[in-house]
Amino acid sequence: QLKVNEIIKQSGSSITIGETGDTVSGPFTNVPAFHVWLSGDQSQTQNSNSKINYNTTIFDTNSAFNTSTYKFTVPSGQAGKYWITVSAGIDGSDANGRLRVFIFINGSATTFGSFGIGATNDYGGVNQTSCICNLSVGDYVEGYINYTGTDNITGQIYKTWMTGYKLIGA
Repeated sequence: QLKVNEIIKQSGSSITIGETGDTVSGPFTNVPAFHVWLSGDQSQTQNSNSKINYNTTIFDTNSAFNTSTYKFTVPSGQAGKYWITVSAGIDGSDANGRLRVFIFINGSATTFGSFGIGATNDYGGVNQTSCICNLSVGDYVEGYINYTGTDNITGQIYKTWMTGYKLIGA
């Protein structure tokens, strides 16, 4: 049994510790991490960017997602690369519509996903986009939708959600 507070390498590029199934904490974990969703339908402004009001937390390891302002803010000491995904659904589909979903960083669109709807249906649709984002302390991330139809944003856990986590080793 070895108990130490610090390991200093003499040479080489890696240190192997533990066995399969071991768990780690601290700098070896993908935190901060969060998963939120929209718990009720939300109206949107046709042909305009509408912020998605993700108001319900599934988990939030660092209490960094604000369900009142609907945004994730990078906490102190947690700058780095993050995997972010935004998903949004609509509750119906106007014919020949277009559904766009955006990731906004600090108030500006960073990435988006887009798809067209060819015919009217009652099933709605879901669109998602993801990015690896290089974020600094205090940067904030939001989800937006831009839909050419008049349908509501669907408040369902499996359609309208946002998730993110800090990448380790990136």
